[in-house]
Amino acid sequence: MKAGELEIIPVLGMEPSSRKNAARRIAADHDAIVVSIHLGEGRPSDDVLREAVDGLLEAGAHRAVLEMGEEVLTTEVIGAFTQLPQAYIAAVVAVVDPDDAVRDLTGEDYLVRLHDDGVGSFQVPRAVLLTSQLEYATTLILSDDGRARCVRFSRTDVASFAMALGPSAQIVEWNGRDALPAPRPVQDLFRTTPGWLRVLNHGSSDGVGYRKRGGVRVPGSPGGGRSAGLTGSGQGEVTVAKGPSGSIRSPRAGQARSANRVGGVLPACAPMWAGSRTRAFHYRRERPFHPGRLLQCLEEGADWAPLLRVAGFTRIASRPGILSLWEQTGVTISVDPYEVDWWADRQTAAEYGIANAYEFAIGAQVGGDTDSLGYGPVERWRVDIGPLPDIGEAVLGQDIVAIGVDLDAVRLERELDACLLTNEEFLDGVWAWMTYEDAFPE
Repeated sequence: MKAGELEIIPVLGMEPSSRKNAARRIAADHDAIVVSIHLGEGRPSDDVLREAVDGLLEAGAHRAVLEMGEEVLTTEVIGAFTQLPQAYIAAVVAVVDPDDAVRDLTGEDYLVRLHDDGVGSFQVPRAVLLTSQLEYATTLILSDDGRARCVRFSRTDVASFAMALGPSAQIVEWNGRDALPAPRPVQDLFRTTPGWLRVLNHGSSDGVGYRKRGGVRVPGSPGGGRSAGLTGSGQGEVTVAKGPSGSIRSPRAGQARSANRVGGVLPACAPMWAGSRTRAFHYRRERPFHPGRLLQCLEEGADWAPLLRVAGFTRIASRPGILSLWEQTGVTISVDPYEVDWWADRQTAAEYGIANAYEFAIGAQVGGDTDSLGYGPVERWRVDIGPLPDIGEAVLGQDIVAIGVDLDAVRLERELDACLLTNEEFLDGVWAWMTYEDAFPE
């Protein structure tokens, strides 16, 4: 990632005074200039950060600490600096107060930002902003101002949850007065992988899911950058966090018990390390969700843990050819279109003689090949239909990771299984699925 001549350390946090204090301390320790920056005020983020970098270079600075406002997504900053060759990010620091973090992660409060053109505004949940900090920071500072602590969760609970969300981060306890250790440097920023994506990438040994996809987009990154080499080890283990004794690995569970499950084995819902209340569960199924039952499940709570993060890739039966991204922190939930399959893209499909996505999905003629007529959507992905792009690693159904303190994985699994298509619905075929009422975003 290192390029250019200006070293940048962004400092983020939802509590302004703690964030500013940490930024000043880091700047003093690194002989750096502190610059306060707010985004979402009616100008493109890239332009704001470019102007700040240009001003620092004109002033002769070689090192700067950017104290970022609470409205800033971490991925927004990362994405912007991929487009600024004259500067490089040396570390990403997030400052978190455990009590405030619990309120943000479990609440429904939001911040208001202006669109880049200055016309109109939109809301960003505080839970989403804090989650981006926990997942992408290379150093996480847990502040301690001496106030009475939350009785529901200990500092250890919050720290273990944070470690699960951002397993690459260095976690530091700080009272606001003592010296801070040097922030963990960025070796390869795009390998600072969120915990859910690390479980997902390392959790598949049977070719289903995003193992060996060759790159996964950083969710929410305006720069649209892609990470490289996020591959599974295939050794039957899932790296989920770094605990006091180094890498802690979650053992794999036994063989699949349900016809809906992907073949092979699944990660156990086990503590991240001895004594931790934070657990992770990898939910993988081959069938799509029924849109009505999934929406009802989400509207009725989806509260499988008091501190909860759910993310992953999902298929909804009513929209064949579209992969959606499930993003959830606490009660803040979004299920939005993420990627269109190559065969559902009109230009690509036309090159192979496919009139539209649904012809392919129901097994219609492809490039003059009539032998495959009548195959259903899952079978259609598996038959030999000639020299087509590799689709063996596409997510066929559900590839979702849940991380939570006191996670109720049994209830999560039961409730999500109830959202899958039944045998009868599955056999009805894709044309019937397309008639289901679908209230999810287009």
